[in-house]
Amino acid sequence: AGTTEDDQTHISEVLKLHDLGRDLLAGSYEEFSRRTLNNFEIRAVHQHVFDVDLVVKMLDHVGMQICNVEVFRPDNIIVLCNKVVDRKSIDNTAFYSDRKTYKF
Repeated sequence: AGTTEDDQTHISEVLKLHDLGRDLLAGSYEEFSRRTLNNFEIRAVHQHVFDVDLVVKMLDHVGMQICNVEVFRPDNIIVLCNKVVDRKSIDNTAFYSDRKTYKF
C-alpha cells in the first residue's frame, strides 16, 4: 500500500490502549509516549506488516501443508495447515494469490 516506515497511523491507538500495568519496563505514560512517538528511530512499537500472500509463503517455506485460508474483516488471516514430514509432498500452489483472490 506504499506505507513507509515512518507511518504513525496506529500510534494514537497504541498510546490509548497499551496496558502500562502489564509492561513495567515501559515506564511512566510520559516516557512511554515519548518513546512511542519516536518509533521511527527507536523501533519500540510492534507492528504487523504482512498480507495473505506473505503468510502463505511463510507457511510454505517452513514445510506446512495449507488446508484452508480465510480472511475476516477488519484484518484477520486464519490459516488451517498440517505439519508434513515429507516436504516433497507439499503443494500449496492453490493458495497463492495469482490463483486465488483474498479480500478483506
